Amino acid sequence: MRTEIFLIRHGQSQANVDIIFAGHLDSPLSELGKSQALLLKEYLLTQKIDLLYSSDLIRAKDTIKPYADQVGLPIKTSQKLREFYGGDFEGVKYEDLPKLYPIEYGKFWLHDTENTQMPNGESVKGGMQRGFEAITEIAKENLGKSIAIATHGGIIRGFECLANGVKWCQGEWVQNASTTKLVYKDGKFITIERNVNSYLGQSTSALPKGV
Repeated sequence: MRTEIFLIRHGQSQANVDIIFAGHLDSPLSELGKSQALLLKEYLLTQKIDLLYSSDLIRAKDTIKPYADQVGLPIKTSQKLREFYGGDFEGVKYEDLPKLYPIEYGKFWLHDTENTQMPNGESVKGGMQRGFEAITEIAKENLGKSIAIATHGGIIRGFECLANGVKWCQGEWVQNASTTKLVYKDGKFITIERNVNSYLGQSTSALPKGV
């Protein structure tokens, strides 16, 4: 028996607009992010979805809420699906991070990302494992179902790496309000489609690296 999963990155947040490290900060969706959530709803209405899960942070919940309201499904929230906890990074503009935390920031973006310990926050490795375990638990508990999970860019990135058996992997991050379709079967995840966001049309949002 297999589980079908749609991993959804939250829509554009105010933190994305301000280009700050959000982490566990409860940054709301921007006006564009709210529009993206409505377009995402229309896309999800074309899919078969049985259950909804979300990070408990408002930018993730509000991304999937228009769909939940339309179809009358509850949203099950979990702190385990939150973005990496950035500690002292949180609320700081990305452009200021290399000046304030040159060692940690350099490690985070330039080399050995997985082993970066964010000051007074969690390690990237710890955040990756937390997110992977949360998504795996959801998949195992709901065999035979189709599930949409609204979460965050770092969590999705870390999940992709661990699902493919590699350390932190570089490359293209998934975009705001995009969906990545997976199948969980026999203890493994298979990616069917990645970073789908054509339904956003002109409402896509360009992001700096990793924001």
